[in-house]
Amino acid sequence: MKTALYVVGAVFMLTLELAAQRAAPKSRQVQQVYGDACYADAMILPKPNTDSCDVSVLLRFNKGALVFSKVNSFQENRGSYYSVITMSIEARDAVGVVRQRLRYTDTVFVNSYENLAAESSYHHGLVTLSLAAGDYTVSIEPTTNRDNGFRKITLPKVVLPKAGGKQRGALSCLFAEALSQEYDTLRPIIFNGNMTFPAGRMAIVATVPQSTARTYDVWIRQQPYQDGDIRWWSGVDIHTTARSTGVALAVASASLVTATPLEKSGSTLVIPINAADVVPGRYMVTLVAEDTRDTLKYGFNVEWESMPLSLRSLTYALDVLGYICPEETLDSLRDGDEAAQREHLMEWWRRQDNSFGTAHNERMAEYYKRVDKASYEYATLSEPDGAFTDRGKVFILYGPASKIDRKNNKSGEVTETWIYTNSVRTIFLFTIEEAGRYRLTTVQPLRK
Repeated sequence: MKTALYVVGAVFMLTLELAAQRAAPKSRQVQQVYGDACYADAMILPKPNTDSCDVSVLLRFNKGALVFSKVNSFQENRGSYYSVITMSIEARDAVGVVRQRLRYTDTVFVNSYENLAAESSYHHGLVTLSLAAGDYTVSIEPTTNRDNGFRKITLPKVVLPKAGGKQRGALSCLFAEALSQEYDTLRPIIFNGNMTFPAGRMAIVATVPQSTARTYDVWIRQQPYQDGDIRWWSGVDIHTTARSTGVALAVASASLVTATPLEKSGSTLVIPINAADVVPGRYMVTLVAEDTRDTLKYGFNVEWESMPLSLRSLTYALDVLGYICPEETLDSLRDGDEAAQREHLMEWWRRQDNSFGTAHNERMAEYYKRVDKASYEYATLSEPDGAFTDRGKVFILYGPASKIDRKNNKSGEVTETWIYTNSVRTIFLFTIEEAGRYRLTTVQPLRK
């Protein structure tokens, strides 16, 4: 995929010379930061035959946002650097009284700073509260790392149902990735009550009152777009069913939950869904109990946590599209107001997508991830946005080079050569000018 992005029909076969003729627009440089520093979620574990629940507060920290110090003890073998995380976790009831407050402290160890900012470089934590039936506001507030993007998190209302009681209105849900065909091993998303995009085999874990066996109709409906939303190319309306004679959950760790079948009716619903067609946006889950008017609802967002920053800015996303989109087409994408331009942009990318059957457009994601990387990696003092430099253009169109050589030529100039030994089969030679600008001077095929 990464080495073949430049092959997308005739429009993607624009020559580098044509791309270089276009003046670089005055766009703000994009910095490479994805997602928040910390996320949390609540897993409700009702206690059988009681009106109380254990609430496991699951935490997920981005290691790239932590402040690390050198380990000085020779007896410490868990890593060369460490960071201490301290969080205050409290639960308030419906009238605002604090019913429980706990302190979470943990130490994270790493061997090096390399790849700390990677999207998959996370540390997980777990704290358990014990609460009576009722509605609660659970908040998580950092007491360390405040200057590194850590902020207070207030989770969606935590609803702990009374055993055998009626429940209408609010519902508590958790989203998890299914790790088995039977949906008995789950990996919680831990995303502040929301679901990430893209997603595949997912489960909605919902908590309902303990009662006799009951079947629920389940609807997942996308809500209308609002001003400023990115308007995707498809709506979502999913209907399925779930039965309350289901499972008892056990939290093995912050990143793993197991489900055990129950002989009697339970209060946990594990609702399997195929989220491959679910696009980012606002949603509502609605549960209606069979032969009753008992209706439970939960509103949530589907968010693209690692969405390229260059795609989040409409103006920037259109500006940098000039490398692969003809000028007349690009002008038509800019017609109308912001909402219309967003629709035009997404529709254009939908036509380039070859990943049929899923809502995730891999070609679009790869293109703008390259833009993000080029923006900061190939920036210089004379060209502050690397996405609009010669090196940035080559990287965006063809991906990372197989080999890069840097040396002085016979004229005393410093040159940098990018060699592609993959399907691109091309050599690009850049000359470094006195102002630090990398100018593309030679493009030639790679001889066999």
